[in-house]
Amino acid sequence: MIITRKIEIGVDRSDEERYKEAWNFINYHDNNIYKAANDIVSHQYFNYELRNRLKLGVPQYKVLKKKLDKIVEQELETTEKEKKKGLSDSKKRIYGEMKPLDEEINEKFKEILNTSVQNSTYQVISDRYPHIHSNIRNTLNATIQKTYKAAFIDLIQGKRSLPTYKKGIPIPVQFTSDFSIDDKGEYFFDWLSR
Repeated sequence: MIITRKIEIGVDRSDEERYKEAWNFINYHDNNIYKAANDIVSHQYFNYELRNRLKLGVPQYKVLKKKLDKIVEQELETTEKEKKKGLSDSKKRIYGEMKPLDEEINEKFKEILNTSVQNSTYQVISDRYPHIHSNIRNTLNATIQKTYKAAFIDLIQGKRSLPTYKKGIPIPVQFTSDFSIDDKGEYFFDWLSR
């Protein structure tokens, strides 16, 4: 089971040098997390558009898409049940013809990315923000992609725009056994040693 909590971070002042190092770490992440989040969203949308561009490069796909658009238009114009059923069957047939083309397009897409869609955005932020801790990059990538996928349908229907992130978003971290508890019950996380 995964439990998500938003916590406020304080820095141990017992070692002044370590204190400054910790605040530099937090400030660096605060200044770059939102930029990385915006890069993830932008590249996810780029991946979507790249796939659409690849579809335009397949002449047979364009022909089938035009037929499909015409059927959808006819569906909207008719109220007859029998005609709607016939149009629905025609749509299914066209989708069946498109399936091998979609598989071909997906293969080209994979060749271009040379990785999965999720990993492609992780690679982008790893390259641009090498000093963001890997745990944070991984968690941020997963979190932003989940948000993007949830909004995707509204996005492509024009009901909303790409999400944008501003400075001050929470620093996402997954903790498993990376913390300790003192005798007062306070938690201590040691990020700086990694």
